[in-house]
Amino acid sequence: MESIAPTLNLIINLRFDLQQGVSLYDSLQNYSHKNSCQLSKDLTAWLYSYDHSLNNWQFPDGYSMYRRTLFDLLHEGLNGVSIVEKLIELENLVLKECHRNLEKLTLVLPYKGLLPLMLCMFPALILIVLGPVFYEFMEVLN
Repeated sequence: MESIAPTLNLIINLRFDLQQGVSLYDSLQNYSHKNSCQLSKDLTAWLYSYDHSLNNWQFPDGYSMYRRTLFDLLHEGLNGVSIVEKLIELENLVLKECHRNLEKLTLVLPYKGLLPLMLCMFPALILIVLGPVFYEFMEVLN
């Protein structure tokens, strides 16, 4: 099952592993073996491409700016650049974006919950309003 924010999950796992002294490559392999989300599959393909020095790996359509930045950062890290500080900055940015998305979704949620209720109430309201009128019309016809 894919989590709500797999990018944030990967960043947090990488940060914890790097702070505990695990190498970046081992941390990426552990993450890709433990998780079965789409990001994990893409990470496995990217690692394969990196291992074999293939430069033909393309980002799948729909990748956010944050995921692209993360993969660029991982490439720098695998080339020997220290990425812990940049990873913490990216974690904060992704966390803020997650909060913004959750806020946006929670603003729309009451309206989405109200719509089925209104669809159930409308026929009942029509029966209440038009019921006596229809009854009088039937009385006149008889």
